[in-house]
Amino acid sequence: MLDELRRVDWMSRTLRVKAKKLTDVISAFEQNAGRPATEAEIADELGISSEEYSILLDEVRPLSYVELDALAGDDEDSSLHEVIADENQPNASEIALKQELIKLVVERLQMLPDMQRKILAMYYFENLRLAEIAKIFGVTESRICQIHTQAVLGLKAYIRKAMER
Repeated sequence: MLDELRRVDWMSRTLRVKAKKLTDVISAFEQNAGRPATEAEIADELGISSEEYSILLDEVRPLSYVELDALAGDDEDSSLHEVIADENQPNASEIALKQELIKLVVERLQMLPDMQRKILAMYYFENLRLAEIAKIFGVTESRICQIHTQAVLGLKAYIRKAMER
């Protein structure tokens, strides 16, 4: 199994050893010094020149580890996984705005005349076509279209006005 993992690994074993050594040296130096290390100090610890250190950094750049359980800043109760933003997660203001918009739509739908409310429900929730809704109400498709348009425009105006407040 280890052979297969090594075979599919994009990084050579030699490079992994270098990366591990670099990480260990940085960690040990920072532990002893009690502060972040400079590039010159790490190069000195490794016994290489600054140019060689830059080359080493370029070689191991794709391999960088971030310990998500490490403390984030001075706050002892927060770790990095609580601080790093999840791009797929909506932010609080987006959630609040969406909830407010839903509340406004529901509020306005409850104020609509019965026929407009039923037409919107049939069209958007039951996925009926305007011609099918017209047959149900016994009116023309164009009349249903007019009622639908009036309801939607009224809903948009209500939301726009409410959002300006």
